[in-house]
Amino acid sequence: MKPSADRGLVEEAIVRGCHAFLTRDRKILAKAPHLAQMGLLAVSPTGLRDELAFSGELGMVAGADGCMCDNHKWHHLARACRVAA
Repeated sequence: MKPSADRGLVEEAIVRGCHAFLTRDRKILAKAPHLAQMGLLAVSPTGLRDELAFSGELGMVAGADGCMCDNHKWHHLARACRVAA
């Protein structure tokens, strides 16, 4: 990626050990295969939702220990997915 504010954000995500970088920026999403080699999933909000649904994570009400998970984050993800691209 050429030097830019976007590149700075992606670099920061890698340095901080983030697992996913949510974006609708097509230039960043085009670099997803390369970023995946560095351990960072570059994905759109709906792409992440689809991946979680495909893996069965969205249907789990409780964690592996049987405790109820904090589901507030799903409200934010659902809201982000409804925003027009």
